Amino acid sequence: MRDVVLLLLMVLAATVFAAPEASADTITYEWSGNITSVDAALGSYVSTTDSASGTITIDDAGATDTAASATLGRYAGQVTYTLTLGTGTWSGSWRVDVRDDYKVNAADTEHDGFVFATANGDTISGTTFGALTAKSAGIDDRAASTTVWSTDSIDELFTLTLSDWPSVTGALSFSDGSLIRFDVTSLTAVPEPASVALVGLGGLLLAAAARRRGRQRA
Repeated sequence: MRDVVLLLLMVLAATVFAAPEASADTITYEWSGNITSVDAALGSYVSTTDSASGTITIDDAGATDTAASATLGRYAGQVTYTLTLGTGTWSGSWRVDVRDDYKVNAADTEHDGFVFATANGDTISGTTFGALTAKSAGIDDRAASTTVWSTDSIDELFTLTLSDWPSVTGALSFSDGSLIRFDVTSLTAVPEPASVALVGLGGLLLAAAARRRGRQRA
């Protein structure tokens, strides 16, 4: 009986280690990059020598595609973010578009892509520069091919890597129309707490199994 239980525990541990991260309902990415341009009205607060960084958290629970298109998935209320540009920090929520074999217009070529953007009615919390408040923010990229995504599902975003998306850029706009532009040069998925706990359990089970086999040989 103990051998059966041990076998089941080993199967559970192996399943935990083999489970793809994309199967989770929530994923957080940490990113960093560079400020690439700053409009004149913001020049006394931020410069291109400052760094850019932030987080993007995607939750696909209850996600509904509101776009009436076979090549565009549009999801609201599924993404939250933080953004740090120099000494300023902001946070809010984004609408996200997932583009699969998509064309912006008839003259465009088909491509895969994604757009995280502030939707109408969404607000941004954070730093004010003088009388200027943040109005909208976004990050996006467009692939040179149609082979990155296989669908326009929000779940495609659970496998973001800069090897697929080498030209990610973003911008933060203010109440006077001024912009801070930045790029993304590093993007790392952060394991969710539940995933960390499961992996830790799997490691303990594998260690226990190894000790048991060692005692049996002795």
